[in-house]
Amino acid sequence: MAQKTQKIRVTKPMPVKLTDAEVLKYGRDAARAVADRTRIEAEFDSVKADYKSKIGEQTAIIGKLSPRIHSGIETRDVECEEVRNWTKGTATVTRMDTGEVVESRPMREDEKQMEVTFENDGDEATGKVLKFMGDIAIKRAAESVVQLAGDGDVVDPVAGEPLVQGVETEEDDTGDTSSNPFA
Repeated sequence: MAQKTQKIRVTKPMPVKLTDAEVLKYGRDAARAVADRTRIEAEFDSVKADYKSKIGEQTAIIGKLSPRIHSGIETRDVECEEVRNWTKGTATVTRMDTGEVVESRPMREDEKQMEVTFENDGDEATGKVLKFMGDIAIKRAAESVVQLAGDGDVVDPVAGEPLVQGVETEEDDTGDTSSNPFA
């Protein structure tokens, strides 16, 4: 007679109640996974920020180069020569690399003053002229900076404090004492 039933062992997913040890193990594994995920996210954010910075650097380079490429022009320091013509009252600026006149304008007030230069080439007379002119400049500067107080002290007009004490004054033709210690 033929058999009417057959037994076969199979495995199927089914709900199973966890033991306390399994719950504890899974809890530790979950906590470790959370910590790892947090670390990985932080690394990702750091890498992302690093790449964002790198992209920003390249964007800045593109921003500097694009106008140059578009216009075909770049601003650079170029050696020029400025010629001041006191007869005409003009100043002309010429590029040394191309010879192009890049500016021609009326002279400013400060440019209208000619410089007087002396070179002391060892000539004794020239040296004396330079010393004399320097002494005059020093004397005039000192006259405009200091004033003589009533007690013979040289006083700083800004701070009001004595710079030199007990300066003797000279008498002029009228017998008055001079308020200038350098006269």
